[in-house]
Parts: sequence; C-alpha cells; structure tokens
Amino acid sequence: MPTVAWIENHGIRYPFPAVDESNETVDVIEREITGTLTASFSNASALSHTVKLKIDVHDIERVEDLVKTSPDFLNGTFRWPFDNGIATFTSKENLSSEFQYLYDARHKNPDDINEDDRMSPSQLRVDSKVLIEYTPTTWSWKKGRDGEAVFGNGCTFRLQSILLLADRSNFQSPRKRRRLE
Repeated sequence: MPTVAWIENHGIRYPFPAVDESNETVDVIEREITGTLTASFSNASALSHTVKLKIDVHDIERVEDLVKTSPDFLNGTFRWPFDNGIATFTSKENLSSEFQYLYDARHKNPDDINEDDRMSPSQLRVDSKVLIEYTPTTWSWKKGRDGEAVFGNGCTFRLQSILLLADRSNFQSPRKRRRLE
C-alpha cells in the first residue's frame, strides 16, 4: 500500500499522506531541511521569493525517494530543483511584499517559534545556517505549438518558511555588544 498520494491541483501534483476512506481533511506533506544559505531573493517585487541552500547528499536522496513515487517522475529526463548540492526553494505568493514567513530561531527551539520571532529578509545573510519548511511538488511536460515538448517533467520545492538557526558572521561591533550585555 503506498504511503503517499499525489493529488493534482491546476496541473501540479502535491504529496498527501495515503489515507483510508474517511471524510477527514488531510494536509499536504510538508518537509524540513537544514543547510547553509547560498542566496536569498525575498524582497518585495521579486519575480519569485527564492532561497538557495547547500544541503547534505543524504537529504537529497530522501527527497528523491519521495518524489520518485509521483506519477510525473520519468527516469532520465526529470528536472530536479538542485544542482551540485545546492537546492532551490521558491514561493510565488504575495510577491508585492517581502517574504513574510522568515523567523529568528537563533538560541531557540524551532518548534517554539511564533509571530513575535518574525524578521526582515534584509537580516538574512549568505552562509547562515537555516531550516527551510517546504512542500515538494511535481509537474508534467507541456506541449508546444507543434505538439513538441517544451518543458520536461520535474519537481519544484515550494517554500513555506525560513528559520534562521545561526549566523556565521556578526556585523555588530564587539565593543558595543559588550556594553549592551
């Protein structure tokens, strides 16, 4: 019996836990991954809110195992949202404002984060350790004008939230910091 049901919504498949025939609402599968931030584009008026993250090869394998259960998966021609250990996460919601779901989780349990821990994308720095919450989705190729394939099948990581776990660089003056402590 499969553990994941891929349900289509407007041409994109989302993973859901395989369930019995009950009438209860089921939430989409959301994943977490921790890595080192290599790029972040999350300001207002961006084409998409995008985060690039250096991740471990074992995390890539776990994601691949899940995505390969999708009916859209085609071995050999499938497009993945990672390259050389860098994964790309995107959100196309509310692009007229900065990405809203960015939280400061330094010195805290990530499970205890709430709206008081929100932070601005301008505070997020490359080389920071972050935890990304995302949903893997899959899509099928689309036909061109002459019936030729324009895009192959692939996967996208839908960015849900970003939690800053640790900064590698501290831009505050050490002397000023000591005075404030």
